[in-house]
Amino acid sequence: MNALQYPKPLRLPIGPRLRSKHYLSEVEARRFLNQHLIAEEKMDGTHTVIPYGHLLLFAEDLLYRKTIPYRVPARYALFDVLDTREQIWWGREDKEKFMEEILQGEHPELYGRIFLVPVRYRGIFTLEEIPYLADIFSVYGDGERIWVEGLVFKPEGRIPLGAPEPQRAKFVRAEFYAQFTEEKIRGKNPIDPNLFYQK
Repeated sequence: MNALQYPKPLRLPIGPRLRSKHYLSEVEARRFLNQHLIAEEKMDGTHTVIPYGHLLLFAEDLLYRKTIPYRVPARYALFDVLDTREQIWWGREDKEKFMEEILQGEHPELYGRIFLVPVRYRGIFTLEEIPYLADIFSVYGDGERIWVEGLVFKPEGRIPLGAPEPQRAKFVRAEFYAQFTEEKIRGKNPIDPNLFYQK
């Protein structure tokens, strides 16, 4: 894998299918879900890679609104980190520790620039329950009833670079596709650093 390429999660075979998207088979999906995973909120921004020494930070740039209005603590929502020296994808604990270091001022170049996408669930999942699990409001929605775009499922621990796929899978709510029109894309997402300490 090219270091700047991200192994995009395949979609879970639930709900309406889009011809342009790639899906896991039902067998692959059930096998993947039958292990301890975390489900992170999928956030609707622009895919961005931030090189930081031997680390590659993969994030959603949320400066501009797309289909979901957010109020966020920083511009970039960090969802994965690749350690190119160790050849591993960091686990959630690694990323949380890194975020704590940033907030303590140990990485001044990143202070106030990034935050972690929130974990919404932990456990073993079934295909049938996932649409119900995604029927929740966004942690960072700029309003009272802002639905999540979807969920991304991944192992909680570290993943060796080059490990057999799938290592990530996602579910996107059907309503998200229904709302995705150019007319919906306008304005900027407010950035409120106080949210670092309120969520």
